[in-house]
Amino acid sequence: RRALVARGVQSRFVKTAVAEHHLYDAPGTGIEPGAAPRPTIVLLHGISSSAAVFAPILARLRKHAVRVLAIEAPGHGLSGPAVICGNSLGGAVAVTFALRHPELTSGLFLTSPAGARMESEAFKGFLEVFDFRSNDEARAFLRRIYHRPPWFAPFVAAELRAMFAR
Repeated sequence: RRALVARGVQSRFVKTAVAEHHLYDAPGTGIEPGAAPRPTIVLLHGISSSAAVFAPILARLRKHAVRVLAIEAPGHGLSGPAVICGNSLGGAVAVTFALRHPELTSGLFLTSPAGARMESEAFKGFLEVFDFRSNDEARAFLRRIYHRPPWFAPFVAAELRAMFAR
């Protein structure tokens, strides 16, 4: 961080509705009078990373841009904690992340999280939802899970019934 700041890169925070994000903001150095306009380049890091990974290339990109931004996702690098949202398998990932990194998590928003613990009776009742005794029951299931069942839903009832019978 200090090395970037020493090279004229601003390290700052931007508050959004989601979280406080840290970012590196570097003015371009390749601006020449009369030359074609240069773009702003935005760098987005991967999971379990931060904007600091872009430090080596940030200086190189500055000569090709009017501005280079390296933004840190909520809960990464110097950005503040975030509400982590997870759906299905992403719900299990969100819970695991929150348990491992409570300092980076200000809340959890889970929708149909996979891997959620259930009491054995509740789990048995859950499994009964998929116990189709006929193709009509399988078709009724498809009508319940789709707002607008796809055109092929009636044709897959037998295969759906066989799949859940395993």
